[in-house]
Amino acid sequence: MWVRRVVATLCVLAVAAVPVLVSPGAQAVVPTQGPTIVGTAQVGKTLTAQGATWPVAGTSTFAWYVGPSKIASGPTYVVRPARLGQQITLTETFTATVGGETGTASVTTPQVVEGDPPAPNRALTVTGPAEVGASLVAKRATFPVKGVTTLTWTIDGARVGTGRSYTIRPGDLGKVVRLTQYFSSNGYAATTLTLDRGPVGLGPAPVAFGRPSISGKVQAGSRLKVTGGTWSAPGRSTYAWSVDGTEVRRGRSYVVSLADVGSRVTVTETFTSPGYEPGTVSAQTPVVGPAPVRLRIKVGKARTGRRVAVIIRATSPGPEVPGKVRIGYSGRSLGAKKLTKGKTSLRLPRKKQDGEHRLRVIYRGKHGFGSASRIVMIRLR
Repeated sequence: MWVRRVVATLCVLAVAAVPVLVSPGAQAVVPTQGPTIVGTAQVGKTLTAQGATWPVAGTSTFAWYVGPSKIASGPTYVVRPARLGQQITLTETFTATVGGETGTASVTTPQVVEGDPPAPNRALTVTGPAEVGASLVAKRATFPVKGVTTLTWTIDGARVGTGRSYTIRPGDLGKVVRLTQYFSSNGYAATTLTLDRGPVGLGPAPVAFGRPSISGKVQAGSRLKVTGGTWSAPGRSTYAWSVDGTEVRRGRSYVVSLADVGSRVTVTETFTSPGYEPGTVSAQTPVVGPAPVRLRIKVGKARTGRRVAVIIRATSPGPEVPGKVRIGYSGRSLGAKKLTKGKTSLRLPRKKQDGEHRLRVIYRGKHGFGSASRIVMIRLR
């Protein structure tokens, strides 16, 4: 007597099965060896029927059940998420070629377990530079099965944001930003993907919405003051003053020196904001003018026939005025008198007639000082 064994496609690993159930009848054919299931009872895996061994020639059909409910037909079955925690039964129905006798045999799997975490069919990506102020934008990984995705941004294990984007803050400087995508799908273990960006570097310098402004007279001896510009981020400013490219002072103000006359003064504002490169912006004055000079004349008692005492002072907002003043009196030149600490004095020539006499004092600019002149009328009695 010969036997035939009906075999379906084989997989690598056979599942453990409960004892074979045979349903004999009056005309039943009984297998000499029951069917088996090749594969793992796990969501997403394929189960393959390996037919029983029958004592006569014939054909077999296969059906898959959960309890009394038929869920599929054929020699293979892909385990669906809905089968999680259930047992699947394979039932083979055999029909003899000669005589038409039939027989059935079944085998049942253990409870179906969770599927492996789904592998993405498109990778998780992040665009944007890892620098302060920049926005990192995530493009989620995609999966071959339906599910729910969440995106979380963390730094040093602490959550700093959720969703598709994260704007890097100054406090993140030097740290690594991690994006985690958590994907869950019914019947499968969760998939967790991570992507790191960093360490975070300095962001580009803040933008100045306007140049600093300089106030004060642009002349030797005057004090110039600066008002800073407006910037795109919070921070603080420092100021440096320079003349012809050479730095001459730091701070919010600068007293123009005599040596600056004929040049331009530049103030450079350097703005620093935590997490960003320093920003700089400059402003420049017109050409520096000479220091203004003012002449003050004090006349003593004016009497006819006597020499009148006169004191001349040359003053300026800056240093003492040097040089000489030229003096004319009643149409006659009295020559030049040297200033000492901005001051000189003299006695005017005697006049024998009463009346008004004109005294004229002239200072010709020198060493960064401007020119000045003054006329006073002296009444003799």
